Amino acid sequence: MTDPTVREPSIVIWDLDGTAITYRNPKRSRYSIVLSRHFGQLAEFDEAELVGATDAGILELGMRRVVDGADPKDLLPVLLRSLDLEMRRELVAKEAPYEPCAGVDELLDLCAAGNIPNSVVTGNTFYRATEKLTSAGLLNRFDMEWGAYGDEATQRHELVETCLRRAAVRLRADRDRLATVMIGDSPADAQAARRVGIPVVLVATGHYTAEQLADYGADLVLESLTGNGERVLEVLAPQRA
Repeated sequence: MTDPTVREPSIVIWDLDGTAITYRNPKRSRYSIVLSRHFGQLAEFDEAELVGATDAGILELGMRRVVDGADPKDLLPVLLRSLDLEMRRELVAKEAPYEPCAGVDELLDLCAAGNIPNSVVTGNTFYRATEKLTSAGLLNRFDMEWGAYGDEATQRHELVETCLRRAAVRLRADRDRLATVMIGDSPADAQAARRVGIPVVLVATGHYTAEQLADYGADLVLESLTGNGERVLEVLAPQRA
């Protein structure tokens, strides 16, 4: 019989944009470019609509704005593929440089020393997530196999749940006893983590300030990860006891 007081392995789940990596927004969003190419109409988005959303969710929203009666089930796979191709074009043209956010390497080093695996829950498609991490020199720091990606669901909490299930399979562990912390930079990250019942750390390296993030019930809110790696891992400690 499994002892319910014994925790399974620890894992860290990362959001990407604004949390693990910094990025430079193009003058017009990639989503608007893709929708314009397919439908000949420009869908504009507020920045707040993009933060914490998934690629599939953003494209579905844009589709409904430019095409009456559009069926996302038929068109989303095509648009997601076009989004991947737009990413490839930017990388070839060196228009999409990415680099780690402050303190990310430090925390990843601590995780490596403690044998704590890391993966991602991101609104990006798998291709875009992989290319961004490659550009930032971080791809080999994450186990992408048990991550969850923005072409798999329109709701972030669904991606978190998918990641946890995959982690349990990958690590041959009980999903409900994984010691887990999610790191994000937006209210959407906090809400998704809470919905599936895991702790969350929010960092103010994205669109929101620490003061704004303090209103969303995170276990820990930080200006950045710099010098705070041990504090993040302390969120795992009660689960590992």
